Amino acid sequence: MLLAITFLVNLVALATGLWLGLYVVTRSPRRWISWLTSLTLWSLSGHFMNVLLALAPFPTAAGAPSWLNPFLQFWARGIPGVSNIWLQGWLIIPAVMFWCHATTLMRFPHPSPWRWALLVIGYGGTVAAAIIQTRTASLLAAAPGGDALYLNTLKAGPLYPFFLALGLIYAAISLANLAGCTRAAPTPILRKQFLVMILATLLASSVVILSVAGSSLGLRVPIAATSVPLGAGMVLLGHGVARYSALVEGRTIRRDFGHAAIATGLMAGSYLLLAWVAVHYFGVPPMAYTFVVVLAVTTHFLMDAARYNRDASFHHRDVRQIQASLHKLANMAGDRGEWTSTCPSCWSRCAPAPRRSMAWSCSLRTATSGWPPRTIGNRAIHTCHAKT
Repeated sequence: MLLAITFLVNLVALATGLWLGLYVVTRSPRRWISWLTSLTLWSLSGHFMNVLLALAPFPTAAGAPSWLNPFLQFWARGIPGVSNIWLQGWLIIPAVMFWCHATTLMRFPHPSPWRWALLVIGYGGTVAAAIIQTRTASLLAAAPGGDALYLNTLKAGPLYPFFLALGLIYAAISLANLAGCTRAAPTPILRKQFLVMILATLLASSVVILSVAGSSLGLRVPIAATSVPLGAGMVLLGHGVARYSALVEGRTIRRDFGHAAIATGLMAGSYLLLAWVAVHYFGVPPMAYTFVVVLAVTTHFLMDAARYNRDASFHHRDVRQIQASLHKLANMAGDRGEWTSTCPSCWSRCAPAPRRSMAWSCSLRTATSGWPPRTIGNRAIHTCHAKT
């Protein structure tokens, strides 16, 4: 029973992290904050994937070509049945650093030199931790005879307290940055965005307590207990993106968010059904579930984004500019009923007793302002103005 729960929790969390990271970065590809957030989510997804591979490992990689060696650092070659080594294959520290970097840019769009130095030190520690983990047992080491379902399989080494403290320091910096952003937020919707991110960070940081209990104290903590708060933190970020347009430019169109999630979920579910048939009736190794989820989510989402860009490239430049402005207008508008919190400046420019149509007029004027083409063919483009 615990095996099924652990496998299911990590499989769902892996799919959620991959999909949400792709959604954030494809909706705001020009923002460093979006890229850093996606890297955070993908780093956590790497943790979930390694747990899955510990529970349902590859067949022994005997006779693999030498060019695959960089990818097989944690592959138990020549030791059939030993899969716990996958548990030490991914560190949480990269995710902590990416998130700290993202929150620093949220609070300080142009960080001072000492803040850049702090980030450089953190990234240096991340690289050092990865090197130490791949070459020594001084950080975390997986016990060959341990149960992959429990965290005490990972034994803490002498450098574990140092890197644990490093991760806590940068997690605390992230919380301080988000708290500062919350206090300085000019609108209620922005404050809600940052409060959701604070709660997600606290949930993810609670894994430290479980890690110490399992790896340092040797308590039999189920590894699913660490995956649940990490997955819950990612779900909270997804809620923030959908409900409060956190981490993306403009306003999130909820139907777009919902349709993308449902379409990807249905596609991944159908592939998983085929993988189940292959595993149970054709002898395919259970690790197929992991890679089916990764490939289904990634390829489906990237193909959808590529199709959008390809269709846009078929149109004339003027038509593409119209499409871009309408898309910008839709992002500014968001969903109905949110004008008072999402477009306060637009409301202030409209009439003393404004109507929603006037707000649309103001938003259209903002979305189309600065357009190079004022005419398309023989048709003039007129800027909309709100009338009182």
